Amino acid sequence: MPIRIDPDTLQQVIRPGVELRKDSECRVDINSDTVQFRSMSESHEAYLDYSIPRSAFTPSEDLGTGNYWTTLDHMQDFVRLVTSNEVTIIAPMEAASSKITLQSDTVTYQYPPLASNAAHPVYRDNSSRLSAAPVLEVTLLNGVFTRAVNAAALVGESMRIQVTSNTRSVEFSASSTTGDSFLFSTPVDQVIAAEQPTASLTIAIDRLRDIVAAIPSATPVSLQLMNDYLVYRAEFPVPDAEITVYIAEYLDSIYR
Repeated sequence: MPIRIDPDTLQQVIRPGVELRKDSECRVDINSDTVQFRSMSESHEAYLDYSIPRSAFTPSEDLGTGNYWTTLDHMQDFVRLVTSNEVTIIAPMEAASSKITLQSDTVTYQYPPLASNAAHPVYRDNSSRLSAAPVLEVTLLNGVFTRAVNAAALVGESMRIQVTSNTRSVEFSASSTTGDSFLFSTPVDQVIAAEQPTASLTIAIDRLRDIVAAIPSATPVSLQLMNDYLVYRAEFPVPDAEITVYIAEYLDSIYR
């Protein structure tokens, strides 16, 4: 069943995936209650899981299930051409041509999906490691986190995050081998201490910088500090739509 969505919403959904990988490769899963976009960065330091409720699409009731691989830059290029307020998407398993079909007004764009055996795997099905309880969790505005990431990027390719629950504060810092350094501390409304009162973590920020820039500054985001990776989570761009980014402390530490 073809689905229809507002082009601005579609653009907001696909942009993080475009920023995560230079080739914008993505797996799309049409589930019983969500449409899920998943991508792994080339370096395996970041993993994106973007879940959109079926209610964001029209129709949502008759939408079947299935999955396919695609490159999101095709969708992005098409959305930039759209002048109407609606885009129709036909999945390859539903099209007679077996191609992904995008339609708006009198414009139709078709392109083949990626072969699953040629695509780069997303996170393996044994994802219990990604559902572990966080050591500490804080909530702050995305604009605050984005400024910290951008400042750290002036110094290097990684950023250290330290959360202290008794002072309800989070500290962002970075340093380089040439002596440059950056330090930024900000209070937070709430700290959820699941295991210990203080936690710190160093993450790569190369891809993260562009992803967080795609989320509005006023959007509340959750930062969950795990033992060896960070979980960044926000509800955007529609109610119940959840973008989750897992950022590793070390290369390949998520993908194993």
